Amino acid sequence: MGKIGTTGDRAVRVLRYRPVNNDRVAVGLENGEIQIWSALPGNKAPIQTFFAQKDDRVLDLAFSQDARLLFSAHGSGTVVQWNLDPEGVSSTSTPRMVRKTNVGFPLYGIALVGHPETHLAIAGRHNRVALLNLKTDQLRNVSVEQGSQLDYILSLATADQKRTRLATANNRGQIQLWNLQPCLSSTARCELLDQWTADSEGVRAVALSADGCYLVSGGESGKTMVWPLNPRGDRSSQFTQGQVLDQSSRSINTVDILRVRDEILVARGGDDTQVSLYRISALSSTCP
Repeated sequence: MGKIGTTGDRAVRVLRYRPVNNDRVAVGLENGEIQIWSALPGNKAPIQTFFAQKDDRVLDLAFSQDARLLFSAHGSGTVVQWNLDPEGVSSTSTPRMVRKTNVGFPLYGIALVGHPETHLAIAGRHNRVALLNLKTDQLRNVSVEQGSQLDYILSLATADQKRTRLATANNRGQIQLWNLQPCLSSTARCELLDQWTADSEGVRAVALSADGCYLVSGGESGKTMVWPLNPRGDRSSQFTQGQVLDQSSRSINTVDILRVRDEILVARGGDDTQVSLYRISALSSTCP
């Protein structure tokens, strides 16, 4: 393990690995900058630095699966699409801003969804989750129910192999699982598959395994949990209460999950300044 680099006095809000030839990391900063770093330790400076608007916090980033596009979500409610060079990122190319859309509410999370990636799922204040059609720029709500100004969707995630599945988590501790297929292909409503309260103090982070068979959550109370899912996308009846992996004394801010045959790997980081990795046997699940 080694330090990739330093952003000086500018706080990091989000970072994402490039999915193709993942030797690059995109970093979003509190002051609105986006930086591209080599994943190798010991860099003196980022490969590139660019921004849509100074002092507009970068709260989430999402690469397309071919790494040709990068989307950034900002505190002002702006979503920006950046076109990268065919190799993803090089030291000689400058990412080109090709789309800038203000959705009208502060954003906390984004995820590319659909087969292929036809829409951008966006979420933030008022517990609002919406789909931005990347061809028409039209915006439609996933849920008809919205919360107050004190309610926030803090995290959302999709499964790499099932990109019509969406998981969301909010500051009230509620997790929701959605089937987006009906609302991506027609004017029908999105299908709510399951919802429950996972942490009464709030859930800051969720992630889905690539096959969509497991969900991991990180809570405000410091609890990291795994939830086995059915093929349909809802919770397994054997594990409706999930399984606690760890109980920290501080909030969990980010989680990730990887299923390798009969093992599950979970990574988490939080306010305790630690990054931890857990390896457990695959739980009994009806999802193959």
